[in-house]
Amino acid sequence: GINYNEMSPALASELDLEVTTGIYVAGVVSNGAAAEAGIEIGDVIVNLDGKPILTGADLTEAVGRKRPGERVSLVVNRKGKNRSFEVVLKNQLGTTELMTKEEEVLASYGAELRDLSVAEMRKLGLRRGVVVEEVLGGRFERAGIPDGFVIIKLNNVYIENAASFERLIKQFNPGDGVLIQGIEPNGTGNYYAFEW
Repeated sequence: GINYNEMSPALASELDLEVTTGIYVAGVVSNGAAAEAGIEIGDVIVNLDGKPILTGADLTEAVGRKRPGERVSLVVNRKGKNRSFEVVLKNQLGTTELMTKEEEVLASYGAELRDLSVAEMRKLGLRRGVVVEEVLGGRFERAGIPDGFVIIKLNNVYIENAASFERLIKQFNPGDGVLIQGIEPNGTGNYYAFEW
């Protein structure tokens, strides 16, 4: 439930912070686990369940070993003082339930997709593609992809339908580059590039 940057001496100097390692909380997702626990923008996460957190990989790995609904003990440095928080982890849908594989995939990109109709394909001069029916958050929202965007290619592979999009998206790992090409609701071509 946060957006973060890895701390460095340069970032510490720029933000006038005393700590030079850890995870700087640059944003807190409303209604997320971190927000509910009291984590704030400007906090620096330095420890999780007794283990030092120096990098984003440390945090991802530590949280990745836990399940939604589990509690973790988090130590953050706030204005030069260490404070402890207990965080109840949530899944990407914001609940403490375990998700099905399909729910995980949907939550990871955060949109409802549907296949283009024959009439829409004719109107747009396409033979394939999917429409972003509704952006529900997640990576699509962060990338700025709007409702109504028609996806034609994902990483230069033509998208036949929603099922083929989901098959491809399951293959991405954190840090992979994603390029989505298609047509805006106003009919102009556009692309969105972001990190998975």
